[in-house]
Amino acid sequence: MSKVVHYEGENVVDSLLATAILEKGVTVVDFFATWCGPCRALGPVLDELSMEVEYRIVKVDVDKYPDLAAFYGVRSIPTLVIFKDGKPVDTLIGGRSKEQLNEDVEKATK
Repeated sequence: MSKVVHYEGENVVDSLLATAILEKGVTVVDFFATWCGPCRALGPVLDELSMEVEYRIVKVDVDKYPDLAAFYGVRSIPTLVIFKDGKPVDTLIGGRSKEQLNEDVEKATK
């Protein structure tokens, strides 16, 4: 079963997202839309990766939370924002293989 957290807004989950991002360590936030083909292709990659890595993965639907996407400067999807110890350290745009994404995250968080 995937360990990906789906951001759903509201009070409890808002603090879950804030906690996931602000905690020490690495969090990857995937800004996506359900109608986006590359986003749908990236979904299973993230699900699989979540079972193999120590960092957290959070998905945010840009159609439901456009203000959050705008806050992080998301202009195209999929966009992945990589956080390390609560600070954004890199932004990746477009789909990736599991191996490439993991390499990108490792490089960004060294």
